Formats: sequence, C-alpha cells, structure tokens
Amino acid sequence: SFGLGNTEQQRVRQLIQNSASRFCLDVAHGSQQQVIDQVTWFKTEFPNAYLIVGCFGSDSSLITFINKSKKMPNAIRAGLGNGSACDTRGMTGVGYPQFSLIQNLSGICKKYGLHLIADGGMIREGDTAKALGAGAHAVMSGRFFAGTDECPGGIIQQGDKKYKTYRGSASIESYQDQGKVADWRAAEGEAFLVTHKGPVKNVLQNIEGGLRSAFTYVGANTLNEFHEKCHFTQITNAGIIESGVHGKE
Repeated sequence: SFGLGNTEQQRVRQLIQNSASRFCLDVAHGSQQQVIDQVTWFKTEFPNAYLIVGCFGSDSSLITFINKSKKMPNAIRAGLGNGSACDTRGMTGVGYPQFSLIQNLSGICKKYGLHLIADGGMIREGDTAKALGAGAHAVMSGRFFAGTDECPGGIIQQGDKKYKTYRGSASIESYQDQGKVADWRAAEGEAFLVTHKGPVKNVLQNIEGGLRSAFTYVGANTLNEFHEKCHFTQITNAGIIESGVHGKE
C-alpha cells in the first residue's frame, strides 16, 4: 500500500527492488488529479506491476478518472462511507450505497478491463456472494476479521468475555498511530471493542462455505458464470424479516 507524493515513489522503488509485485494506491477519493499523476508515474516506471487504485464512490468519478488518465491500473476499489467503523457519510454527507455502487461500476470495469474490488459494506457472509454477484471480482472487509487472533492488539478481558479493539482507518486512534499530527483533524471513523473471535481460519471457512452454496444455488462453476447467472430483486421489510432467523421465542 502506498500514497501520494515523491516520498511514496521512493518507497515503491524500494519495494520493487525487494520483489514486491502487487500494489494498492490507497486514497479515499480516487478521482483527483494527484492520483491520476501517481498512476501515470507508476505504470510508466513499472508497467508489469499489478496496481489497484481507489476508492471510487460513484460511476461519474470513475469515468472522470478513466477519461483523464494516461495510464490505466489493473483494478479499482469501490466504496465510500460504508465501513462498519466509518463515519464519512455522517461527517461529510458524501457516500453511496455499496450494493448499488458495485452494480453501477461493474459495466464500466468490464468495458475497460478493470478488476472491481468491493471495499467494505459486508455484514453477513452472504453479502460477499451479493457483492460478487453484482459484478465484483473480490471483496475487502475489516469487520469480518476484526477480533481474530491474527489482528493487531491484545485481548481485553471484561468479566467472562474477551474483546479486541477495532478501529476505522480514519479514526483519531489510527491517525495517532500513523503520526498524522495536526492542530485539528476531523475524524471520519471510530474505534470500539468487538468480541474476540479466535483463529481467522474459522471466519474464512464460514465465508467460503457460504460462497460454495451460493455458487451451487445459482448453478455457477466460475466467477464469470456467477456474474452472469445472479439476479436480484428488491424486497420489502417483511422480506428482510423472512430472510433471517425469525422463529426464536
């Protein structure tokens, strides 16, 4: 992962020298000129390295990026204000519902040969299937893996329950650890405790199991087939209640 500016370019060169081959230009708003310039530099100097750029929060922002870019990345990240620890929409009023965003961007990405990564917005395991079915090639999540043994931070014991800290990348706590010092910085994320989940393999097995069944239900053997065979319908609040476990007393 790298950012903007000449210092970050030097860091990328060092990583390339140490055999790194896949990079993510990690910027909240991908459709700005500084990002376009950094992509041009990267793909000119390292044309064979795999580059992810993002995030993008609307189809118009992605089209603006494509129209202004001299060089194209390999993949883009989509998502703005949809993370479980993110408060961007509350602080700025800017954002887009994640499922609709993936649907809107999938056709553009297909036209220009870009891989589409759904960045955040996953609440249950089935949401990964919905994101992929809507046109994504991969999914990113923080919430799924927060609280696992492999995550940073120690276990916090409260009574007979165990927790770990989960924080948004734009939270005050994250800014402090990154050394981002300013007289005032408006945080667009929060930090809070989540239940300790144990090994991450347990989380991954649940996600994989859900995806296996989803592919079976729609009759798909490959991701491309899954893209083609998934169909969606809008449901009412009654349908939402019906979709979950609702027989408990």
